[in-house]
Amino acid sequence: MTNELRNNEFRSSYKTTKDDVINEFYIKALSLAKNYDRVSAYFNSEIITLYSKGIEYIVNKNGKIRFIFSCSINEKDYELIKSGYAERENVYSRLLSQIEDLEESKDTSNLAFLISSNICDIKIAFTKEGIFHDKFGLIYDNEDILYFRGSNNETIAAVKNNYESFETSCSWNCDENELQKIKNAMNDFNDLWNNNTYGVLVVDCPEVIRNKLISFKKSILNIDYKTIYDDSLILDYHDNQMIGINNLKSSIFDMNSLFFQSNIRIYIEKIEEGAIRFKRSLNYNDLIHIINLLTSYSEKKSFQVVVSFALRQYIDMNNMHIELMKSLGYSIKKQLSNYNIENDFSIFKNKVNDELYRELREPQMWNSYHIVKLKKSANFSVPGSGKTSIVYGAYAYL
Repeated sequence: MTNELRNNEFRSSYKTTKDDVINEFYIKALSLAKNYDRVSAYFNSEIITLYSKGIEYIVNKNGKIRFIFSCSINEKDYELIKSGYAERENVYSRLLSQIEDLEESKDTSNLAFLISSNICDIKIAFTKEGIFHDKFGLIYDNEDILYFRGSNNETIAAVKNNYESFETSCSWNCDENELQKIKNAMNDFNDLWNNNTYGVLVVDCPEVIRNKLISFKKSILNIDYKTIYDDSLILDYHDNQMIGINNLKSSIFDMNSLFFQSNIRIYIEKIEEGAIRFKRSLNYNDLIHIINLLTSYSEKKSFQVVVSFALRQYIDMNNMHIELMKSLGYSIKKQLSNYNIENDFSIFKNKVNDELYRELREPQMWNSYHIVKLKKSANFSVPGSGKTSIVYGAYAYL
């Protein structure tokens, strides 16, 4: 979808003392974004959890987040790092010790997930004199840019405790002067990212630090859905099980209703403290059916159903697997000239010939290969075609 940002209104300035900057700016803008570039003097991972609802949309669009943060060092250290001497390792060790003090919380696991998924890249800026204190951000959709610059760092204090303010410029609704500011900011960010800014040394996040952050990773983006999706029925996926969380303020979703008892109850393992635990034996088609039922019902009753990133990811992975298996099955049946299949089939064929006394004809060998690769199959060949031999071939290989 294009032009998502321009279809929404953003104020020209925001103040933390009177505006809900997390919901009214960060989540609102990032939910419409494809990419997010941010330069900040200071950073902590808690901020990502605060606007994780917006980040989730960037993840789903296979977008990109780039952070540049500062590290305060003296001029001697700067020169040594620039020259590549051992002092670089000393500075990195200090950074690593700070990271090792972090708790393995949802805050750090979110950042770790984004880094390990190649959605988020981090670079560190060192200055020769003074401190790196620039603070601005660029939020992109497919065509437009939302630019903001102000006193706020990418920290929890900047949005919750401090008196901070920042101004915005919208590429789709500004004069030439404001448009030039956006272009300058884009150039400034790219110069910093590529280490082309005089007096500032910008380096990749060291591998040892990156690996330490990734060690905090959980399997999915860790989001407190009950906090960010107020007044909603939330469908999440955790520990190989779909879970429904009734976060609705009203009793509009009645678990004693005819709809629930007739359509949903048969899929449920148990209900506890507002959480609906669906049966682990359900396959992904069952989950899609339940989601569609609840979504259709919510439209009639006017309440919101939220499907979490983890649940969507599980469904998408299954869809992808089915499409891959479908493509593989078609290629085997048609014996298409595909190097991966031909090479793999040759290995399969040699193994079967070594293990099986009865020699299979070429079509029978392909059918055995089809059984092994697709795992679930049926053979309706005519009598005398060698169905038993085909099964022997598959069994011999396995």
